[in-house]
Amino acid sequence: LYNDFDENGDLINSTLRVDNEKEDELNEEYELSYKKEFDKKGQELTALVQYRNNSEGERSNLTEFDVMNMPTLDQRSANDESEKQWLMQSDFILPLSSEGKFEAGYRGTIRDIKNDYLVEELDENDIWQSLPGFSNNFNYEENIHAAYVMAGNRSGSWSYQAGLRAESTLIKTLLEQTNEFNQKEYINFFPSAFLTYELNKGQSVQASYSRRINRPRFRSLNPFSSFSDARNIRTGNPDLDPELTDSYELGYLLNYGTGNIYLGGYYRFTTDKIERVSFVDEDGITYSQPQNLSTENSYGIELNGSQDIGENFSVNGNLNFFRSIINGSANGEDLNADTYSMSGRISSILKIPGWFETQLTGFYRAPQTVPQGTRKSLYSIDLG
Repeated sequence: LYNDFDENGDLINSTLRVDNEKEDELNEEYELSYKKEFDKKGQELTALVQYRNNSEGERSNLTEFDVMNMPTLDQRSANDESEKQWLMQSDFILPLSSEGKFEAGYRGTIRDIKNDYLVEELDENDIWQSLPGFSNNFNYEENIHAAYVMAGNRSGSWSYQAGLRAESTLIKTLLEQTNEFNQKEYINFFPSAFLTYELNKGQSVQASYSRRINRPRFRSLNPFSSFSDARNIRTGNPDLDPELTDSYELGYLLNYGTGNIYLGGYYRFTTDKIERVSFVDEDGITYSQPQNLSTENSYGIELNGSQDIGENFSVNGNLNFFRSIINGSANGEDLNADTYSMSGRISSILKIPGWFETQLTGFYRAPQTVPQGTRKSLYSIDLG
């Protein structure tokens, strides 16, 4: 519902837009797995091949009504999406000593997604006409192949682990109607290292470094999405790059008979930070699209813990206090943000032996400054 006012605050127009949508989904998954155990205890080889076939069809009938509740505009949209994915994975574990081991493996995914999007409007002759700016067929192909090696051991009070993962990525996108083709091909290396020193039984200090990747989801790449709100249109960006993060962490862990507590500090540096960027055109319509900004520096303190209370009740939770500094620009506008925020989660489990188990979870995320405004707080409670 939109109410439009003039500069004097007088109501000049009222518009109600109704979206009646039906969505059908089909999900299929097939998997073949293999496991071989060797004579040496702990030595094993595993492999799997998995195939997924998912399809989704959305049909929307959209009608706008004026202040007299009379229909003034009829539109409809059809969104047909299909996804086929192959996953191939193999892992090998070789014990080196009583507490050490060597691991190596491969993981490959091949995804093929097709998304046909059509928006039509009923003209004055009651004939459905396609809206060319919102109708197109989008094809997405993704091939990712990764191999890794990792080794770890223990010496006295010290334990350590180090690894390296190499990934080769090929992504192709095509907008059929406009023949817009986009291809991204890159190789990334992801080292990791973990070091633990045991102060005494139950107490240890931990340090770690890891490099991570956060790929944009398909919906963030798809240039066509919902047309429910004609004044606020959210689209994807086929030209998005993944986020790459270097993460450093130092913490203290206390284990005791009925629970544990972890307190740690971290620093994370992210390049190609993805944020949604909005702009308003000359007709007053707001478009929102994810874009790669420059960098994000994040500093934080994290507290995790769990506690058993008797045999049938347990509580666990975490708190994260952090500062995030985002720098970047888009569409000729500086998009910087400096925010202090926090999030937390607590979960409890109650078991009634022989009958059932209940779980109560609460989550809270504090308000956060983002490059073009403020993200409000969010909280939720789940009972299962």
